[in-house]
Amino acid sequence: MSSAASDYPLKSAPTITLAAFKSVLTAAKSPAASEAAGIYNAFVAQGINPAIGLAIFQHESNYGKAGIAVGRNNLAGSRYYASEAAYGAKDVGGWGSFPSYTADAKYVAALLAGPLYAGSKSFNTAQTFPYRYAPAADNNKPDAYGNAIVAAVSKWGGKAVPIKSTPTSPAKATAAAAHANLVQQYYAAHPKAKPATIGISTAVLVAIAL
Repeated sequence: MSSAASDYPLKSAPTITLAAFKSVLTAAKSPAASEAAGIYNAFVAQGINPAIGLAIFQHESNYGKAGIAVGRNNLAGSRYYASEAAYGAKDVGGWGSFPSYTADAKYVAALLAGPLYAGSKSFNTAQTFPYRYAPAADNNKPDAYGNAIVAAVSKWGGKAVPIKSTPTSPAKATAAAAHANLVQQYYAAHPKAKPATIGISTAVLVAIAL
């Protein structure tokens, strides 16, 4: 990845309309289609481009049709942490189970808008946030994750811009180490849980920010 790759900032005006957002979910036969307005507005309220939130939803669970999203209204592959309780979430099998996709969208939007992501210097874009959100230390491919998010946002009409915010190697290493530590704590607290075998990210670093 170059130091000035085409990218999207996490925080920006929407690059997708509400009508288009709903159309994507409806066409995909997403179980969250009826909540399109609530999900969209949750991201807008935090200043996060809703197209990025939609792309995360697509990448994590094919719009709620696969993985741990099923039955949990969990659009971003979040393991359960106490901070999620403020959004009505419960621990179901070690994963956050939310009362609605809108509730989880509010949680994810607040996380992305906070100091770990949009407020950071190294993880504040669609291409760079996966280095902290879904690092290789947790069996993910952050480069591929970022590419997928950028491609989806572009497909829905977003116009990428050059952004010089590629995380440096030390920043990547720090994020990976912090994430690995929290993952270790998670499995210590949930001994019956099994490590993910597919590329579902974990938003566990919210425990630091909230």
